[in-house]
Amino acid sequence: MNDRPSNIGFIGAFRAFFTNYFNFTGKENRKNFWWVISTLYILSIIPVGYLLYLFIGTSMSISGGTSSAKTIIMSVISHEKLPLAVLFICVLLLVIPCISLCVRRFKDAGFTGVSFFVLFVSSNFFVILSIINIQNNHMLFSKGNLIVPIIGLILCVTNIIITLLPSNFVKLKSKSKLSEFFIL
Repeated sequence: MNDRPSNIGFIGAFRAFFTNYFNFTGKENRKNFWWVISTLYILSIIPVGYLLYLFIGTSMSISGGTSSAKTIIMSVISHEKLPLAVLFICVLLLVIPCISLCVRRFKDAGFTGVSFFVLFVSSNFFVILSIINIQNNHMLFSKGNLIVPIIGLILCVTNIIITLLPSNFVKLKSKSKLSEFFIL
């Protein structure tokens, strides 16, 4: 979105979102970024609600709600193949443009694309670790289990804060190689 006007509106933001499917160069202003991201979050309420309904309903119907997570997941997958396939295809189609949109937004705020990938991978790593930890220990809020989810939450919030920063917010004053790696 190098040469596009900054105020292109809702339809223009989505047109640019899909037009720049593989565009990891350039910048994306806050308004266009949040038009797309907030709409996708709102639209995701429907499939997430449907999945919760499926998992909760399945867990309650299989042996009175005392089944293992693996049994519940396998039961939902075996009975709901078409909706899950459609959801999976939609997610696959949106992953790359969402990542490229975030990379362009980070660049607009003054960070490099590498800084997005470092935050993205590390925050997802800690979220997955939290999920594995919960499945193995069946509890989230014990003393040893709090550190991993808190680190994941801090990294996710950092990602959100960076996308909220105005254009060219971060200016590099240091000549350090490490700071040049993360900041434009």
